[in-house]
Amino acid sequence: MPVKLTKVEIGEFRYSYKFRLGNGNIVEVMVLGANFDALLGRDVIIPEYPSATFIGATKHIGFDSPPRSLADKEYATQTNGYHWVKIAGYAMIKIAPEYIVNGTLSNAGVTLIQTESVAE
Repeated sequence: MPVKLTKVEIGEFRYSYKFRLGNGNIVEVMVLGANFDALLGRDVIIPEYPSATFIGATKHIGFDSPPRSLADKEYATQTNGYHWVKIAGYAMIKIAPEYIVNGTLSNAGVTLIQTESVAE
C-alpha cells in the first residue's frame, strides 16, 4: 500500500562521538562540528567519556525538523533528486527519485525499504 509522506528539508550536518562502555554497550554523544573537525587536526586529543573507550567520530546528514533526524513518514530530497526516507519499523534509507511522487511513497518503494533497509 502506498504511504503518504511529509517533506522536510535537508539541514546542517550532525556530529557525534561513539564510545564503548565496559559492558559492551555503545554510547553516542552529539558534539559541535568544531569538535568533530578537531579530530582531523595535527594535535589530536582523543575524546573521553567516563569508564568508556573512544571508538570514533561520525558525521550524519541533518534535517530541518527536530531532532534533526527523519521521523516515520518523512522524507527529504537531495539536489541530485535522490530521497532520504523513513518509514515505521525501518532505518532511514536513500532511494531513487522514482519511488516518491507527489509526496507518496509507491508500493515498489515500500518493498525496496523493507528489503534493503535495516529493521528497527
